[in-house]
Amino acid sequence: MKLKIRFFCIVALIWGMLYAFLIPLWQVPDEIKHIKMIEQEIKSSNLAETMLEEAPLEEHRVRWNLEERIDVRLLKDAMMKKAEYQKADCLPRGISIRIVRHFPATIGISLGVMFGMPAYWVLMMGRFFSLAFYIAVCAVSLWLMPLNKELFEAIMLLPICIQEAASLSYDAVLMPLCFLLVAYLLYLKFSTLNIGLHNLLVIIGIIFCIGVIKPPYIALAGAFLTIPMQKIHIKVGKYVITGESMMKLKWVICAVVAVAVIVCVYLGRDNQWVRLVMATLTNLPRTIWLIGRTGKVWGEHIFESMIGKFGYFDARTATWFISIVTAFVLITAMADIKGKKESEESLSIKDRIIMYITLGGCFYLVTISMISFSVGYDVGFSVGNDAGFSAGYNSYDWNESLYEIIAIDGLQGRYYIPMLLLFLLPLPKILKVKERDYNVMAVGMSIFACIYTCSVIWERYWLV
Repeated sequence: MKLKIRFFCIVALIWGMLYAFLIPLWQVPDEIKHIKMIEQEIKSSNLAETMLEEAPLEEHRVRWNLEERIDVRLLKDAMMKKAEYQKADCLPRGISIRIVRHFPATIGISLGVMFGMPAYWVLMMGRFFSLAFYIAVCAVSLWLMPLNKELFEAIMLLPICIQEAASLSYDAVLMPLCFLLVAYLLYLKFSTLNIGLHNLLVIIGIIFCIGVIKPPYIALAGAFLTIPMQKIHIKVGKYVITGESMMKLKWVICAVVAVAVIVCVYLGRDNQWVRLVMATLTNLPRTIWLIGRTGKVWGEHIFESMIGKFGYFDARTATWFISIVTAFVLITAMADIKGKKESEESLSIKDRIIMYITLGGCFYLVTISMISFSVGYDVGFSVGNDAGFSAGYNSYDWNESLYEIIAIDGLQGRYYIPMLLLFLLPLPKILKVKERDYNVMAVGMSIFACIYTCSVIWERYWLV
């Protein structure tokens, strides 16, 4: 197991560092938006504008223009340029709870500013710390995972995961936390230890962080239902709550939970996301039609961007590469690897059903969350800033908006990567593979994917 974790860390580190330098600053989707988010989260007065001014890389000239390449002269100037910014303008003046979204990048950027680095290297420090966080949390997830570690590793090493990990995007925090949540829940399920208060606090902490970043992924916590109730043993002072006692009161607990949900929905009835979810459920046939229509319009893009569309989706890998990666992941999911030193647990039919129900809920919430994006651009609430979007969302009738758009725009493949585990883990193990053969295939696949994708990125941004 230690060898597997070390292999992951080494490959992810090398791969991530290559991407961090090969994919130019501001070419990862919404990276400029993320630096502006960081500015708001640390209540800085001028971080985003300063970084953009002192690291001018003509990102708009290159983005979506396949004939344009990075100006190496500008890049060299940005790398060597002496810092002209005022540290006080770029360092934190406060902390918002939303700093969770970019915590590692914020640490890296703040350290770069404190040391007076050029703006280019300040931003690269943000990328490096994001990558380090991704690797560390994924390594812990691998260590905790009680079954099919190979599948976890394969998904965490998907090229798009590495791109996001080595960027300023909050996906570098969101994705590993989602992996950690699933791994920890399965660890508790198969562990011989009882589930105490400290375990629940860890779960709540992870869910809270995920909720701050992107609320729809909280649905992944549904995998908690795979844990046998008999394992719950919570001691609070003199009182002990056990799974057996909870089972005796299951209908009372269900009623309390139902009332709590109703109360929360009522109290949050003015919240844009609550209103959106309620509108989609009220107009469920239309919502299902929209999701189906979106699959027809954007399905190919979503699938390709889950594996091999880099930058602003203009550094595209070949179809055959996407097919190979897909085949490798499926083989890993269904491989019954013989000769493994560690014994593995297995999922029951009930566990599989719970996972697919959880998957369906998460898929639904993530997909409909982009209806707001579609309305913002298709219906006309786009005014160029977040405040304008929020004002539009809060005043719009979502019941009407569902009939004013013909598809859900803005969906990207990486949005669905955290759900892949719930889709692939329950698949039957029908392929007999020797451990040595699989390890050779995994190492070869990692090296091949790294070299090929780096060549695609090099050709897109650097090859004149």
